[in-house]
Amino acid sequence: MADDWARAYVCAHFGKSLFWYMGEVFLTFFLIGMLDIDPVHISTYLALGLGLSAILDLAIGRLCQTWLHQPRFAGRIQSIGALGCAASFGAILVSGYVTHAPAGIVAGILMFRIAFELYDVGQETLLSIVPTPDPGRRRGIVGLRLAGSAIASMLISVMTGYFATPGRNTGAALHLAAIAIAISTTAILTALVLERRSTTHPPRGPSSPWSPPTAVVPAPQSPAHLRQALSIQCVAIFVSAWTAPYFVRIFPFILHAAPALPSWILACLPLGATISQPLWHRMIGRVGEAKGIVTGCAASCGALAGMALLADPPRHDDYAVLAVLIFLLGVANGGVALGLWTHFVETAAAARHTSRYYGTFMAVSKVGLAAMSILLGEQIGTDGRGPSLPVFCLTATCALLAIGACALLLPRAATDRTIAQDTDPRDIAPRRTSGHL
Repeated sequence: MADDWARAYVCAHFGKSLFWYMGEVFLTFFLIGMLDIDPVHISTYLALGLGLSAILDLAIGRLCQTWLHQPRFAGRIQSIGALGCAASFGAILVSGYVTHAPAGIVAGILMFRIAFELYDVGQETLLSIVPTPDPGRRRGIVGLRLAGSAIASMLISVMTGYFATPGRNTGAALHLAAIAIAISTTAILTALVLERRSTTHPPRGPSSPWSPPTAVVPAPQSPAHLRQALSIQCVAIFVSAWTAPYFVRIFPFILHAAPALPSWILACLPLGATISQPLWHRMIGRVGEAKGIVTGCAASCGALAGMALLADPPRHDDYAVLAVLIFLLGVANGGVALGLWTHFVETAAAARHTSRYYGTFMAVSKVGLAAMSILLGEQIGTDGRGPSLPVFCLTATCALLAIGACALLLPRAATDRTIAQDTDPRDIAPRRTSGHL
């Protein structure tokens, strides 16, 4: 039953990631290339949606904390969010191709953000209220969800490259409708399966059939320890917006400057993150999250140094080298993400109010993405040219140095220990005073 729930969770996260990257990657190409909307305005639209997402993260994490600690409700709310994402994305496509109404596009983006937050917070909170049967199980689930997310990113990148190819506008609306139906069906079905697994096989509680005779849960941590960890994690996730997400956002401008560059090359980034997860899982299990993050940051800086040495824009002779460097950047970024998310998930699992921690962490991550989007809009010149590849390399290197410094400051992650089956993990967490996270 434990494996059934884990598989359902990973599949549901894959479905959610399809919607996330449709909103983050494809929507940028769609609005710029296919609807010919000013890139500066697009940055404002995306930042507005992300800002709304951050507010909703905080609100849902605090106002719904009682229900979000119940697997039945958390599973149901993420299913409702999946349905809302499907409806709002359809509204965006209709506004773009049928009514050609910018106001409808903005409304669709805002609707999408609201629905996605229900989807996101409900699903993510489930990850920390699951008692794990061994010390590496939760880290393994985190790694699998990152791999699923990377595969979703790769699929959306390939799809985006297909539509970004000149001459693909013919029949694009019909193709997009088919893709939207396929993605929506996948996301909704996987969300419903996870809801069913969370309802019939609750992943917590003394009588849960999921729980083995013993379950490994984080040892109790002091409120000050947890707040310190969360603060450092928030700084790291904020500046991470200027690493891989920044590269994804500027890639359309790189393609514009080098039209012969294969658009599918962007898929090398998530491919590297996916393939490397077993390696990072074993390494972090041996050396810990902090050292894993630092190693990933160092490897990322090496890949960025190689990219900075290439011509700008990349010449035809550099395409193969650029593909390898993007792949290596994905490999390194996979380690940074696994280390940071594993440390955060363990911190949230040790807290009494898990949903508050998720709301805060995800809100800060989206504020970082919103800030990055606004700054990217300011960097777009009057000729429509965006930041160059060397500018990205310098910016991402500074962000990675900051993430590495945060990793060195992180307190030791909550130490797993075995407890009896009839002990609720929430019962061993320290009581929190009102007003704290």
